[in-house]
Amino acid sequence: MKQGLMRGYQAVGEVFRTRNLLLFLMGIVLFRACVAVPYTVPSGSMEPTIFPGDRVLTLMFAYDLRIPLRGDVILRHNTPKVGDVVVFTRPDVPSQTYIKRVVAVGGQLVSMSGKDLVIDGHKLTTQPAKVFDEDAELLGPLDGEPIVLNESLGSTEHLALQDSGSSFSELWSNRDGFEVPEESYFVMGDNRDHSNDSRSWGVIRREDIVGKAVVVVWSYGEQMRWWRFLHRFD
Repeated sequence: MKQGLMRGYQAVGEVFRTRNLLLFLMGIVLFRACVAVPYTVPSGSMEPTIFPGDRVLTLMFAYDLRIPLRGDVILRHNTPKVGDVVVFTRPDVPSQTYIKRVVAVGGQLVSMSGKDLVIDGHKLTTQPAKVFDEDAELLGPLDGEPIVLNESLGSTEHLALQDSGSSFSELWSNRDGFEVPEESYFVMGDNRDHSNDSRSWGVIRREDIVGKAVVVVWSYGEQMRWWRFLHRFD
């Protein structure tokens, strides 16, 4: 009799443990689908703001509320703005996910003056800056000397990197400019001379945006980079 009761209690306990595990797993799936997802940065196109190996927290609900797992938009409650760092799927290659900074929105005119970004005919204000010694050691290979600037973009101030030995940005110089279509966004990497971005393959649409990146959760290269934990860049 006692053995039967013990087996019954064990069976009930196993059911509860299994149920709690399933609820826990479902919670993780829903959290990743609806709230936030960590995105591992694979390239140096956002240096010196974000480095390869940084694990970036992306807010899925920053702009739109979506049906869990399906992705259909329920409510648009915010709009991506100039200066936001966004994770998105590339329009012409939907299987590829990128992270870049929004530098212009629909109706604005984008051009380059040498290596400097020009929006609506006004060259952005920049000031010489430097990165932490630990971050400086993480900078990828460049063709020349790195030039780090503090750039004012809309209401956002952020670091931008120029490569004195690269002519990539100058390819966009001497152009009349590109007018961003409505409901579209022109995105660029902070590593201006080493970024595959809207200068190469065009603008992104709102439906391409996965979410807004806000903080480096943790970072790992050859070893843990403790100084970059919880590093904000929005």
